[in-house]
Amino acid sequence: MKFTVMHIKLDENRIESEEIEKPGIYGIIDYGLELHENLETHSINPYDPKNVVVMGMGPFAGSVLPGAHRLIFFFRSPLYGTLFPSAMGGAAYAFKNVGVDFVTFEGRAEKPVVVLFYNDGKNVRVELHEIELEKVVKIWRGYKGEEGVYALTQYLIDTFGERFDFEYRIAVVGPASLNTNYGAIFSQALRKGKRLVGSEDWAARGGSGSVLLRAHNVVGIIFGGKSRKRNFPGEDISNFKTAKEIVEGVHKKPYNEIIAEKTTKYRFNPKLNTGGTFGGNYPAEGDFVPILNWGMPYIPKE
Repeated sequence: MKFTVMHIKLDENRIESEEIEKPGIYGIIDYGLELHENLETHSINPYDPKNVVVMGMGPFAGSVLPGAHRLIFFFRSPLYGTLFPSAMGGAAYAFKNVGVDFVTFEGRAEKPVVVLFYNDGKNVRVELHEIELEKVVKIWRGYKGEEGVYALTQYLIDTFGERFDFEYRIAVVGPASLNTNYGAIFSQALRKGKRLVGSEDWAARGGSGSVLLRAHNVVGIIFGGKSRKRNFPGEDISNFKTAKEIVEGVHKKPYNEIIAEKTTKYRFNPKLNTGGTFGGNYPAEGDFVPILNWGMPYIPKE
């Protein structure tokens, strides 16, 4: 498969793009594994600028297949020492309009930066905007009645939002990324420049935000663009009728029934009298559920 990669070299304030098509690379995980193997990141500190963060989407993004629009952040984790993919909800709905498959954050910016990359309908634009760390901390502490990642998101909407007449998304880090190994990357769906309460998404496993901030000095990412239709080789799975026939052919059930069945844990489940990921996992696994960053063996059972 052919993929487009945009390399953001933060220490050089330089952007490079390339198209790759290699045997064995079918998506962002395969690409991230090869990249980190070539860079030998197994032998460096996770907060070394060589610990490239790869951000991107899978080959089915842009289709009508449910679950195909997770945005992936791939990096070497400061928590586990291993390479780690952290997934974020449906943020690839906005990312797919940029017109690239993967973005790499390489090197370390001299000062904290907000990275903008977006498609204006003709070209992909990339901008790096410096922001003093003291100002970021002040925003985290409080901005327009919000704190932390919510405050920084609102600040970036107020600062850059009027520039965009298309769907865009903002991903930010919070104070835990500056002070711990557990920092996450947060993003909230936007509609007409307003944050949608209840639409919060997190790439929250592995310390993704800690690496993004402390290895690369990136505090926020803004991405999106004019609506773009993705071309699929062979069958056009952006066409609902085509995708429906494929899904029903595999499962031998009506499409809507399959989707409802496979997404039960994201809603209230009357069989369990609870809902959500944790609500679905805990009745089945009890204290073996890998919560609190796999710290449960050290927590008293009660």
